[in-house]
Amino acid sequence: MDETILELQGAAERGDAVSQSKLGTLCFLGKGVAQDYQQALFWFQKAAGQGDAAAQIRLGYMYYEGKGIPQDHEQAAHWFQRAADQGDAAAQFNLGVLYDDGAGVPQDPVQAYFWMGLAALQGNEEAARNREIIAKSMSFAQIAQTNERIRGWRPVRGSGGEGTHP
Repeated sequence: MDETILELQGAAERGDAVSQSKLGTLCFLGKGVAQDYQQALFWFQKAAGQGDAAAQIRLGYMYYEGKGIPQDHEQAAHWFQRAADQGDAAAQFNLGVLYDDGAGVPQDPVQAYFWMGLAALQGNEEAARNREIIAKSMSFAQIAQTNERIRGWRPVRGSGGEGTHP
């Protein structure tokens, strides 16, 4: 291991969530260290538990894809939700996909539209396209109410708690 990775590992071991998340990513990808999904999972869990949105979305991805752990869409939804609540556009998109498909959460076009809408506001073009498709299965009143929820939504930073959902 090079010096930079040793420094990152030291900071991760001292409890720095950002370093834990970065080290987890290196382990997941096999960059500078041997690819090791178990080590990636270990570091992502530590960082995600401290509210690190990047680690939460990566942990959600591991559960969604079954990378190094059994596939579990409910756990994927849990971790995507925590990152989405903090304003992470990728997590919001992924959560929208789960609600659209009914994977790990009940199928719910209103929730899918809501999360896709939040991701679209941050420039996610795929979310904007998906939201328009989802809208075709919703009533005008549902769309209007959900757009109002989107306008009133605010992220919760760091804690991993829920954003405001008026």
